[in-house]
Amino acid sequence: MGPVYLCELRSPSIPANQWGGENLQRDQEACRAVVAQLRDRDRLSLAGFSTSVTPLLQSLPGGAAALQPANTAISRLTAEGVTRTDLALDWIVNALPLESGVARVGILITDGHATTPQGFILDDTGLLIDRSKQLANLGIILNTVGLGNANNFNTAFLTDLSDKGRGSFIFADTPASLQPQLQKRLTECQAMATENTIIQLIPSNGVTIKGFCRYCPEYLPLE
Repeated sequence: MGPVYLCELRSPSIPANQWGGENLQRDQEACRAVVAQLRDRDRLSLAGFSTSVTPLLQSLPGGAAALQPANTAISRLTAEGVTRTDLALDWIVNALPLESGVARVGILITDGHATTPQGFILDDTGLLIDRSKQLANLGIILNTVGLGNANNFNTAFLTDLSDKGRGSFIFADTPASLQPQLQKRLTECQAMATENTIIQLIPSNGVTIKGFCRYCPEYLPLE
């Protein structure tokens, strides 16, 4: 077997759009639970987005030492502004630069429709879908989360965004249901990742190889 590189999880990059009231408090708790799951080798970048993007953390090492600074940053999330999904995607690209042997994961959480700078619902989301494809081509896996009442956001758009980003769409009708789903996605990305792997098979005496199959784990596409 050729060289195998274990890819550390670069992040969950979580630009969280500004949630309000009780939902905001519960979602902050969900983010804290995710931070508690991160390993020492993982890195967390966090930002809030609404009318603009507010970076809160950049490449914070995971583990127990991350809990206090992450809790402080999460507490700074507020509920105001419009939903500039385009700015959030741009921030993910900048927050997750290319790095050899690293799995880079973005998680975009929103409870509203993507909007224009003036706050109008964005009818043509084609440019955002193209941006998601660009993230995938850069090796960034994009997961999207629709939070709360599904009537308040565009499920089809968020699904397309994650599909083109080679990730998954998560629907969480309550903040409590968000935590286990996010943890599942992170666990899958943390479980295994390889780069430039070569498998060499040497048949034993009397063994004839008739065929092969390709195994593609769902948590990290091989393309």
